[in-house]
Amino acid sequence: MPYEIRPNTDDDCGVSRNFDPEIDTDLRLALTFGRVRGPNRESIEPLRSEDLAAMPRTLLVGKRRRGGIPHIHGWYTGPWIVSERVRELIEGLEPGVHEFVPLEVKSVDRKTRHGTYYVILLTQALDAIVAKNDDGIYLLKASAIRGRHLWRNVPPNELNYFCSDELHDRLQAEGLDGWDFERCIVRKV
Repeated sequence: MPYEIRPNTDDDCGVSRNFDPEIDTDLRLALTFGRVRGPNRESIEPLRSEDLAAMPRTLLVGKRRRGGIPHIHGWYTGPWIVSERVRELIEGLEPGVHEFVPLEVKSVDRKTRHGTYYVILLTQALDAIVAKNDDGIYLLKASAIRGRHLWRNVPPNELNYFCSDELHDRLQAEGLDGWDFERCIVRKV
């Protein structure tokens, strides 16, 4: 069964985060919403060269209440920022499908380096949602998600992110924190 992805809202797990320099509003929108294309609105254009040139390469993060920087963090609507290990898992399941832009992650005071993380641009937009049941659980089309591991839905539900059970299980097995998951139901539609 696939999962809906949500940011972890546990107060002990979150970190404040800001791009340095501050990210331009238009670029933030491109990272968050992408540019959906295709006859069935099934893919999102990669970042343009001018977007990549304007992309900040540093992310300043605040101190977490417990533990280190989460492996996955970002804003509720995106973009998501992932560790090298999360990038490797996603690339292992869907090589070359998504775009990853490297960032150097530092403490707010710039004294501590936390290594390289990546802004991930999900390039799969699937028309996968059938409905949401009375319990608030998404019903997804089996034919739309078959063989896919990480995607978002097409408009008007483009802010809904999902992953396969295989990606979910690998993230969980390695303790790669930052996302909460809600199991979805698959329907043959």
